[in-house]
Amino acid sequence: MTRPLQPASPPAIDPPPPPSASPPPASPSASSSSSHTQLLKCLSLLTAAGPDENKFVALLLLPRLLHPETDSAGLTLCFDRMDWSFVHRLLIAEHDTPDMPQEALHSIAVHMLAGFALNDELVQRPELLEQVPHLVPLLANETTGAEVREYILQTLYRIATATPKGAALVGAYAESIGAVVIAHAKEDEAAASLALNLLSVLFAHAQAATSPAGFELVPIVAKIFSSIETKLKFDAASLLSEMTIALDAASDAATLSLPTPQSMPAWALDVRLGVMNILRSKIGTDHRDLAFVLTASMLRIHTPAWLSLKQAFSGPPSPLTPAQFTMLLTHLAGGEIRLLLDDAAPTDAADSSSSSQTRGETRLVVCADIIEGVMRALMEIGDDAETAGLREVSGGETIQSVRQSLHETFDAVMAYVVDVWAHYQHTPAQRLLTSTSTRTALRLLATYLAEADCTAEQTVALMPVLVLALPGNPGLIPAIETVTADTPAREAFLARDGVKAVVNFWLAQQGAAKPPPPLSPRPPPPEPMVIRSVVSTLLNILTTSSSTELKSHAETFRTAVRLAIAAAGGAPSAPLILRAHLAAFLALVARDVLYSNKINANDETTTIDAIIALIGTFLRDGIDDGFRGVEWQAEAVRDLYLLTASAVASSGGNWAGRIRKEYFADLSESKLGRLEPEMREALQRSVLSKKVALESS
Repeated sequence: MTRPLQPASPPAIDPPPPPSASPPPASPSASSSSSHTQLLKCLSLLTAAGPDENKFVALLLLPRLLHPETDSAGLTLCFDRMDWSFVHRLLIAEHDTPDMPQEALHSIAVHMLAGFALNDELVQRPELLEQVPHLVPLLANETTGAEVREYILQTLYRIATATPKGAALVGAYAESIGAVVIAHAKEDEAAASLALNLLSVLFAHAQAATSPAGFELVPIVAKIFSSIETKLKFDAASLLSEMTIALDAASDAATLSLPTPQSMPAWALDVRLGVMNILRSKIGTDHRDLAFVLTASMLRIHTPAWLSLKQAFSGPPSPLTPAQFTMLLTHLAGGEIRLLLDDAAPTDAADSSSSSQTRGETRLVVCADIIEGVMRALMEIGDDAETAGLREVSGGETIQSVRQSLHETFDAVMAYVVDVWAHYQHTPAQRLLTSTSTRTALRLLATYLAEADCTAEQTVALMPVLVLALPGNPGLIPAIETVTADTPAREAFLARDGVKAVVNFWLAQQGAAKPPPPLSPRPPPPEPMVIRSVVSTLLNILTTSSSTELKSHAETFRTAVRLAIAAAGGAPSAPLILRAHLAAFLALVARDVLYSNKINANDETTTIDAIIALIGTFLRDGIDDGFRGVEWQAEAVRDLYLLTASAVASSGGNWAGRIRKEYFADLSESKLGRLEPEMREALQRSVLSKKVALESS
């Protein structure tokens, strides 16, 4: 008798007639008419009111009668006549029947569902989709055989690839699917591979739908990556690298817990553990490249804290300390850069016809990302918890090893850049400066020059190519800012007409080099810190060069003044450190280059008014605010404030007189007490003297 379904406790299944074998494979029938007749007879046994014995007979016979590849009508007829409550009872059976074990009951239902899933229309039907919650638990069932497990995964794969609704339904069980990979990677590689492919499909669907839900799969794949040690580990690494690259480019990954300097989720450390295991193994170049790509992505997304935080979760022990891992990365990535630059001839740098060279350039970029991340991590070592793991790098043999490797790497980078310059002098081809190899070398060099000590000879030798390559490499600006603080490099910078190069770079960044075509958007304004580096570089020149030399660049500085005024646009709302740089720059240019005497009739009144407003507002805000707040207390802001005030005090131009009259004539002595003695003296000389105020009026 057929047992009624009871929600609280699934009914037992009446025993089937003794089977002669497991579900037989399908075979073609002698004729389509007789086959159809037999199919109808078989389906008549599936009536809901019929006994379980009849339904067993039907399900055992149907695989012989159905041919999904050639008879979709017969398959659809079977689907429509199916007793889905009986299929459901087979899937959730928890006990053996007197004549059949539960795994055989599961197998009968799974084989039938797998056949339906092969049909593009049936795989979208709700009756099949409703079986997904009952199929997934069988993946973790100890009695589920390898063949049945593969059929389940194939069915889920077909459902996930058929429609977005199917992908979302299967995606809800991604964690269970990932567990299949970890549990069966060794003894059932076929099923583990299917499960990993299914995760890949789910991520691709989410990406195509521009849904951040795909990033919820990252922790699952990261756990797989760190847990298994078969060749599937590299498939997981490939998928994970795709995910982290997408994560790096995503504007919204709110669904994923991202690492911060204060908090590192377990999945990020899973990635680190997996990378460690790969890099410590004797593996091929392809697999090491995957580890490099993952490392570079993690360092870009998650800050150097990814390198430095110690393991703080229960899981497999890390084979390396953070300091050892950092040292390993430095040696491997640095060594790879040295080899790649040795093989990259500058004359052939822009030739991308060779696939091996293109691949080499890609590896060069990835390894450069790693070295930059290592340098940032080392510079951030402190007493805080997030850098505790790297603190041991700061002393002993470890730091010596890291420094030696970095020096060797950057020696190779500098040699390559000097070689590029030598070739350019002989054959001034722009491709020498725009190739991937050269741009990457210059980016690395900029990081090194901005943060490390170099000899005067090195910076002088590099200056020509730094100036020449600046238009296409904004990252060079911080390096030029740093090196021009030293006399030899500054002289080399001036000799290469560096002032004009920097101002032209600024002009191009502002999008003012040429007007945009009609109806096209203007380029975005340059980042405030890029402008700050440009202005700081010009300040290095203004504070150290002779008046004669500065005036030889008068027209270039005039252009820079207009750019400075545009950059300040609404000075009170601009970042304070940028306002400080702009005010000091305008004051020095006005005093030493453009308006050292009375303003000529040919000078632009609007420009003069803007200069006076920017400088006067900045100086007055400092006094009125009493230098309150963290930004005002910054040493750089205070130094620039003093420089600006001193320039106004020592200028004989009437622009300075207007500042004194319009902004400081009513300044009380009480507000002076807020200033440090040096600042107060500077302002007293120029601003608070009633005599000067009267003369200027």
